[in-house]
Amino acid sequence: MLGAAAALESSQRERVRAAAAIGLVVAVALLLVERMSGAALTRLVVAPPSGTELSLTRFDRGAVAVVLSLWPVLVASRRFWPALAMAVAAVVAVLTMPSAAAKVAVPVGIVAAAVAWRAPRLVAGALGGGLLLLAVTLPWAVPDSRAVVALHQKAPWIKISGIHRLLIWRFTADRIAERPILGWGMDASRALPGGQVNLGETLPAAGLGVNAEALPLHPHNAVLQWQVELGVPGTVLALAIVIGGLWTLARQENLSPRERAGALAWAAAALVVGLLSYGIWQEWWLASLWLTGASLAAAVDGGGRSLRDVEDAEL
Repeated sequence: MLGAAAALESSQRERVRAAAAIGLVVAVALLLVERMSGAALTRLVVAPPSGTELSLTRFDRGAVAVVLSLWPVLVASRRFWPALAMAVAAVVAVLTMPSAAAKVAVPVGIVAAAVAWRAPRLVAGALGGGLLLLAVTLPWAVPDSRAVVALHQKAPWIKISGIHRLLIWRFTADRIAERPILGWGMDASRALPGGQVNLGETLPAAGLGVNAEALPLHPHNAVLQWQVELGVPGTVLALAIVIGGLWTLARQENLSPRERAGALAWAAAALVVGLLSYGIWQEWWLASLWLTGASLAAAVDGGGRSLRDVEDAEL
């Protein structure tokens, strides 16, 4: 799909751009309707028992998809005011949702776009260097359980999910130390020894509740998941793919400053989410990356040769 998007002709690109913009508007409208109506559409489709409270966290993945879908639309837009209106609506929709990862990804993407407009290599280097630094230091820098409990008591304003995330990372770092070279195996996070320990019982001072596990399915951090599952070889390969892609993107001479800045902003937003939430092998997350990446490839004018160019070259 990504290859086909990069090889589209101009008229085909316009149709994809229009469809992407319409899709973003519809998605933002649906999120806002659900937020303002107490999830009325979900209740209509799912039909839960009367009085059942539906948590807004069920829309976290939708908020993330909106954040990633925003940048291809902004890259493709040729009119300032419609683009600004869509951006403002998308940001408002995301900020009304509880997903902290999506909320953080919004300003990070905006800052990355602003800097990348003039200095794309600086942004690519910062993203790649930061990712490499995390891979080296994070397993050693995550605080232990005693420090996490003290943090919760001194800063009660920190979300409980954030406190839980730190404890998950500490548990994952300890498992990395046990098998640092080859790891535990791909997708082994859901079955690591001790992962089902109830932190609500073993660490009641952390205030996590009764169902908080030491490692619920995955580490909620791409770098830690690469390390605990794939060890050194897999982590090096994953880092090489991501960092190499960022650097190649920053050096693309056939992209306009707007296109390059938008693509790097998309990458920055995706990295934020990947380092704070979700499992790196989750199908919906991988699909969201590939779909919005393909949309981005179709949005740029210099992102690839058209089918006619390919045929002419072959002839």
